[in-house]
Amino acid sequence: MSHSTLAILISGGLDSAILLGDALRCGESVVPIYVSCGLTWEAVELAYLHRYLDALRCAELMP
Repeated sequence: MSHSTLAILISGGLDSAILLGDALRCGESVVPIYVSCGLTWEAVELAYLHRYLDALRCAELMP
């Protein structure tokens, strides 16, 4: 089975986090995309998102 590279919009929320994790578990290469809009909570959201991505770090997770 061939695998593709997926771009996944990730907010740090549960839905996008599970989607990203499942894609990696299936062997897909994933490019996580976060859109910054200047919202008040972005600094905290990004901090936890980076922790999550660090925990999932693997060859298929693109920078």
